[in-house]
Amino acid sequence: MRRRKRWSSVWGGILMLFGMGAGVRASALEPYVGVDVGMAAPTEKLRRTADVGGVIAPHGGVRLFTLADSFTLGLELTPQFTAMPLDSGVSTKGRNVQSVFSLTAGPRFALYDEYFEVSLSSGGGYYTHTFGVIDDDGGGWYLAGAIQYRLGQGNLVGLFARRDEAHMRPVKGPSTDLTTYFTGGLIFQHVFLPDGR
Repeated sequence: MRRRKRWSSVWGGILMLFGMGAGVRASALEPYVGVDVGMAAPTEKLRRTADVGGVIAPHGGVRLFTLADSFTLGLELTPQFTAMPLDSGVSTKGRNVQSVFSLTAGPRFALYDEYFEVSLSSGGGYYTHTFGVIDDDGGGWYLAGAIQYRLGQGNLVGLFARRDEAHMRPVKGPSTDLTTYFTGGLIFQHVFLPDGR
């Protein structure tokens, strides 16, 4: 009798694992696209060069798997463009904006329920000063988070915050300091769900 109960528990556990695996496979590889729009604020030494400006960052990725209808893990690619007006004390040479372009990628983790999704992402890539008084480029990394409301049919809207740090000069002339800035604002996203939830 005990042996029968033991084997019943074993088979029950195996069936549970198979059920979880089937749920993961059924929700695998869900692509998504979106855009971040908001303000860009220089931090640390970059404040000597620029003031608060704006950012636009289209992004796309894929959810690699979904677990228990509440957690997703994916990969995300984000080209980001920021434009910040030059500080009044900077010699502009006819230019009034300092801009930074970056192309970054990294993992994205998200927890969600019927109404909300909270995500955290981090990664790295290539950064460059594209216009302004600084001409430099280099590698860098970012850390970002967002909270979004699920509108249905794969559409989400919410707020995001992100910090970037790049190995390039934040001021004119020689410098060993890093370019750092903060962005935040609205995020819009659409997930291509197979069942159209």
